[in-house]
Amino acid sequence: MKKLNPDFMYLKDMYNDDYYPRFLVDKVKDCIVEVVEFLEKEEYEDLEEVQEKLDEMTEKINDLQEEFDENDSE
Repeated sequence: MKKLNPDFMYLKDMYNDDYYPRFLVDKVKDCIVEVVEFLEKEEYEDLEEVQEKLDEMTEKINDLQEEFDENDSE
């Protein structure tokens, strides 16, 4: 199973931009890392399972919109 380099910098541009609150970028990163770890566990033949996980991640990130708005970001 291929794995992402453990030193990979997620969302580097968002972390380097003060417009985005760091604690919210951390939440987005956590959503992404969850999917990466899921994908690295095994080879998935059931692409629906993978799609469900990706959809779940997208919904979690979208649910952060209000928090971004409240912190003068988007």
